[in-house]
Amino acid sequence: MGVNVLHLLPGEDAVFDWVSGTALRLIFAALDEVGRAQSCVEYGASLREAYPRRGYGTVMRYWRIFGVACRA
Repeated sequence: MGVNVLHLLPGEDAVFDWVSGTALRLIFAALDEVGRAQSCVEYGASLREAYPRRGYGTVMRYWRIFGVACRA
């Protein structure tokens, strides 16, 4: 079952900061220092455009998938 979740994130680069702690870690690990710096600038700008900051924070939407198992 999938659920559309809205997160209200604080900060200037809220979505970039959030994904930097998860998905971007693998990508950054594969890049050299120059590549990481360039990626931060370009991807950060794209995220700020896609997820504009409001007075109350930045709203980020994503899907959560939940699985349930039971013992027979």
